Amino acid sequence: MLGNDVEFKNLMGMIKEHNTLMHDLIGKDYALATYKRFLTLENLVKEFLQVKLSQNDFLIYNLSNKFLIDFEHHLKTYRKCNHNSAAKYVKNLKRIINSAISNQWIEDNPFMGHKITIKATQTIFLTENELAKIENKVFDNERLDAVKNVFLFQCYTGLAYVDNGYTQMI
Repeated sequence: MLGNDVEFKNLMGMIKEHNTLMHDLIGKDYALATYKRFLTLENLVKEFLQVKLSQNDFLIYNLSNKFLIDFEHHLKTYRKCNHNSAAKYVKNLKRIINSAISNQWIEDNPFMGHKITIKATQTIFLTENELAKIENKVFDNERLDAVKNVFLFQCYTGLAYVDNGYTQMI
């Protein structure tokens, strides 16, 4: 009745706890890049709270659809994120909020009715002529030459930078 047995969760604490648990699972359930995205989310939410709300934290039971709309607006205007980047950060925040719902720390889903859409983008590929120019470019710097070779290797094989084993070389 007095609320002494109620634990009030805050958003930044939840995000930090999520990131700590995720860090322990790097290489098992999560890639390092995924963990880094959630660290970036932590910094973006912290910035949003300070810049837009003049707060250091936010009680999760006060989360609303307006909070999410304002956060997405902040990402697109203040941070100058494109639509898809902002949508991915909001989607990552949704994942953390869903854990609050499943743990029954909040009853209402602030994402109810909030649509997150990723817009299709057009990929522009290098032409054979452009690749040839890169191949023929001579660098005086050994490191830049190694970067060029790794880049060309990726172009011809389709392997990602993190998958090719050269990340320690550069």
